[in-house]
Amino acid sequence: MEEEIKNKTGEKYEQGKKYNRWSNNSGSIRVVEEKVPVEEPRIYNKEEERTEESEYYRRLHAIPMPSEEVIKKVIKGLSQQDYEEVRKSVIESIGLSHSTISRTFIEESD
Repeated sequence: MEEEIKNKTGEKYEQGKKYNRWSNNSGSIRVVEEKVPVEEPRIYNKEEERTEESEYYRRLHAIPMPSEEVIKKVIKGLSQQDYEEVRKSVIESIGLSHSTISRTFIEESD
């Protein structure tokens, strides 16, 4: 999230950009069944005179909770060190395509 904010606003106290840093909100994201607290950065759009939230935070917040079946597959795969099965289960559960997955992760699972 910080990288996204830095790209829009520049370094702290940098002037001349379309956006300014505008504090943080206390937020949370869901990791399996647990809510994890995070600081949600806000930015101010000077041209439209309104605050905006991080697109990255919005996307993290919108990830659906995996089904019990997926959780069982992941646990089984990890316990049996079948990382390829874990990778497939996670990809299918959140709707990612293979092209969006890091090459490093794929290589490590082989």
